[in-house]
Amino acid sequence: MHLLSALFPDHELFQELIKLHPTTSTLFQPPLDMSQLLEDLQKARVYRKCDTNKGSNECWKWASSVNRDESGMAKFLNDALNVVKKVTGEFKAKQTWVVHGASSLLKELDANQKPDLALVPVDATKKSLDWRDISIVGEMKKQKTASTVKQSYIEVAGKTALLLYTQDGRHSAPSLQILGNHIILMFFDRGGSLLTVPIDINKYPEEFLHALIGILQVPLTHIGFDETVLWDRDRRKCIVVVLGDQVGTEVVLDRLIFISDALHGHGTMVWAAKLMSALSGSASIS
Repeated sequence: MHLLSALFPDHELFQELIKLHPTTSTLFQPPLDMSQLLEDLQKARVYRKCDTNKGSNECWKWASSVNRDESGMAKFLNDALNVVKKVTGEFKAKQTWVVHGASSLLKELDANQKPDLALVPVDATKKSLDWRDISIVGEMKKQKTASTVKQSYIEVAGKTALLLYTQDGRHSAPSLQILGNHIILMFFDRGGSLLTVPIDINKYPEEFLHALIGILQVPLTHIGFDETVLWDRDRRKCIVVVLGDQVGTEVVLDRLIFISDALHGHGTMVWAAKLMSALSGSASIS
């Protein structure tokens, strides 16, 4: 999948492993790319080749849980990530998949607004979650048909719009469609969407791993978090701008005036802000 390779290059996903375990080490040789990782998972009997043309869906160790319900899928994804962590020795899963039925996720919203699955920081699961905690939404259907692909796309688009509405520090967001034994990785921003073709997780396990690990291991800026928005020592939201002939002027964003709930369009966000140097006075910009 050229799109996956462009979004999540192997050298970025595995660079920390390479730094921690240089190839000169004989004590531990981590996988250096996705194909080698798949080989390691096969040796660990987590994945085995099977005849997908005959409808077999037992290629993955936990395949029996995939088509049951959202809780089973969340467990499958988390189990896969935990085994990857054991095989590589150093992958750190700082986020985990949860379902709204298994926690207090988004309890103030009606059922139609809740994602089937959500990827959230591990430490966030200890509290009552809301949309500000979600990195990625996932929508699940029991099988892949032309109808479910379309319906799932519409549902994901609507929930991604809500995610971006509640997170003013993001300009785009990935999401995951899970359709039976297929997944589709999607990216939405204010201008449109980009998505992979449906990936059969049994027939194309390397691409499945690439998507699953990629959305967790790449820098947050790769999944839509705005790197120009910073936090100072007093936990104030700031940006650095060019103001007149002053390069590198720091501005504190002290109030969100407007944010659009539409997924596409121009002028989707307006802040009220103050110059850092003028916080003691009344100077402000917007």
